Amino acid sequence: MLENPDANKEADSSSELYNKLSEKPAEEQLQFMRDVLSENNNPLISEYSKLSNTTKIALWYRLGQGMADGSVVSVPSDYTLSALAKELVNKFNSIDFEQRYIFMRNVILG
Repeated sequence: MLENPDANKEADSSSELYNKLSEKPAEEQLQFMRDVLSENNNPLISEYSKLSNTTKIALWYRLGQGMADGSVVSVPSDYTLSALAKELVNKFNSIDFEQRYIFMRNVILG
């Protein structure tokens, strides 16, 4: 099977926006994530909205990796989930991987 050359272009697109975000101060990184979820508009959100669905997912994956390794703002160590959020996480963790992927894809893509 031949490799899709466009897949590499999409990965590069997510890398470009990720690099821009990772250079921003932590509060601006967090604001970007909030703006995506609340559909606010600014230059970075405009750039994000032009990405393909696959590239948006790749960007969120990169952001998750950056949060894990400390190169992107992470959840504060003293943050606690509400009871409702904990219940949602428990339900999410109880479904199989494919269902989790589909759910997250739908959340990311709106």
